[in-house]
This record gives sequence, C-alpha cells and structure tokens, in this order.
Amino acid sequence: MKNNTLTFAVRDRILKEWVVSRPAGTRISAEKELAEQYNVSMTTIRRAVDLLTQSRHLERRHGSGTFVLRPNGMRRVGIMVPENQYTNFFAQLACRLEKALRQRGYDNSLFTASGAEYDMEEVGRHIAELDALLVCGYSVQLPELRKLGIPYLFVGNEETEEAPAIGVNLAGAIRKLVAHLLGQGCRQLRFITHYDSRDKLEVSMRYYAFRKALYMNGIEFQPEMITASGKTFSGWGRHLEEMLAAGPFDALICSQDEIALALMPQLMARGLRIPEDVCVAGCNNLLPPERHPIPLTTIDFRMELLVRETVRFLDDQVFCREPQVENINVTLPLDLVVRASSDRQGGKTGR
Repeated sequence: MKNNTLTFAVRDRILKEWVVSRPAGTRISAEKELAEQYNVSMTTIRRAVDLLTQSRHLERRHGSGTFVLRPNGMRRVGIMVPENQYTNFFAQLACRLEKALRQRGYDNSLFTASGAEYDMEEVGRHIAELDALLVCGYSVQLPELRKLGIPYLFVGNEETEEAPAIGVNLAGAIRKLVAHLLGQGCRQLRFITHYDSRDKLEVSMRYYAFRKALYMNGIEFQPEMITASGKTFSGWGRHLEEMLAAGPFDALICSQDEIALALMPQLMARGLRIPEDVCVAGCNNLLPPERHPIPLTTIDFRMELLVRETVRFLDDQVFCREPQVENINVTLPLDLVVRASSDRQGGKTGR
C-alpha cells in the first residue's frame, strides 16, 4: 500500500469525525460519499480506511459496509512514568500522551516507577491486556522490557540506539546554548545537574554535551565546572558557596529549570546581578516566564511535538500491517529560548 501525506490526513479526519466519538457498531458513510465529502479520490479513501481497519478502529463487513469497532477493537497502550522529585516533565508528558491517545481512539493504562525502577512484575500481570508500551524516559530495565513480548517505545529522553525511541537532540541544543552564552561575552561557564554523585553524572548526556561544547569552542574543561546537586534540591546555599569558592563564574547552566529558578534568588541575595554578572539558563521550559524571578533562558523540549510524533509512530510503525519498530529511531530538534536571564545585549527574546 502506498502511504502518503494525503492518505494520513484523510485517515485522521475519518478517525476524528467517525471513530473517536461514536459507539461501537456505528456504520460510517460509504467510501464514495466520503470521497465526495473530503474532495479526494476513491483510492485515497480506500487507503485511509484500510489503515483504520489494520489498526482495528474500523471493520469492513461484506455486503453491509464499514463499522466502528470500538471499544472491543481499541488498541490499549501502557504508559510507564518515572516518579521524579526533581522535575514534572515526565508527569506532564504522560498526561498529554494519555489525552492524545484517547483522542486518537486508543485506550491506555498507567504504570509509575518507584524511584528509578519500574515494578516489572506488575507490568507483566497486565501485559495480556496491552498492545504496546510507552516508556517515558530511558530505563536500565531494557532486558526486562524485551522479555514482555510486545512493542515498546522510549519517549522523551536523549537519543538511544539500543531500542526504538522518540528521542531528542539534547546535545545539539546544549551546544547552541553554550554558543549563545559565549556570544554574550561569558567565558567562565559552570554546569549544575540533578545527579547526586559524579559517578552518575558522568553517564549523563548533558555532561558529555557540555564538555563537547566547551571543546568545540576551545575552552579547556576543569572538574570544578560541574556540580552534582542531588535530586531533592536541598542545601542550595551550600552548593552555591562551593561553586563560588571554586572560583568566579559568569554563566550558570542548570540541567533543569527547577534548579535555575531556585538558584536565581540565591545569586541575587549575594549581590550578583542577572545577567550582568551571571547569565543563567535552564532546561525543559515547563513553567511560564511570568512565574520566574527573572524570565529564564532555557531549552524547550517541544512537548506537543513529542506527543504528536509518538502517536504518529504508533499509527504508522507499530500498529501498521508490517511493524518496523526494531529499526526505527526518531530524533527531534529542540529549541533554544533566549530570555532576560542571559540576554546581556538586549536582543530578541523568546516565549
């Protein structure tokens, strides 16, 4: 079957207008009527309906027509969400995924992690009810996931080559951020992360992206450039004093916006001006700038695009006639949003 943009667009209209809000057993309009309604060819309509029958949203009955197959034919997707103290990113991602999946005609189940580990026995008890799993973030439990025997997809973290994933180009975004800070005249950069030890820190994509960005700009890395704060964000004064004692700095990159928003008042309480003395930047863009002490420069993870591409991946790669998830990785670009916290030159700032 030839899948093209028009076919997918028509499929989406049929899904929205005929499937999602209709009870099971509803007969949809004949393909000729749909072709006239959507002003497309019969071939395009037939291909769109074929896609929806493959995904079990519709059912063709010989001599009777095409019918909505919900709820018995509804695909059920499990969403695995880590319980993180240091960011609401994955919780927000899961909520938006849940809404998008339901709008698309999927059902879903929710599984949360205790700390960094999922209860795989609990997931296994429900596996017969599921058609696929979405894992928000990257998991060290990949071998256990592979044993479950259903399609799985990692969503919303750095790119991984070990499993099917909708990843993000965080390394590229951090390079853009470092280049921006250097363009503002900063030369003494520091990086603080949510990891609680250097051992964990040194397996972080953020860590390597920061070091590579320094190298590409001719800046020698020194160990004091990195601070591991811990996930509870306690002892801000101590962390800040340790960084200041290690030497002056004129730029502070934080691995999460939450760290930056907590540290900015601490910096200002010590008489440091933002951005004149210290430029500050974060990563995730979850809170609106009106809730920042100073509007924060950050890396936007483009959550709506992440959700849209995840649902499209399920439609077109997992629940199609010939699934291809074993060979598929998607890497999404991230946006650098420049705001007042790093804008020394009064340039154009973002949302």
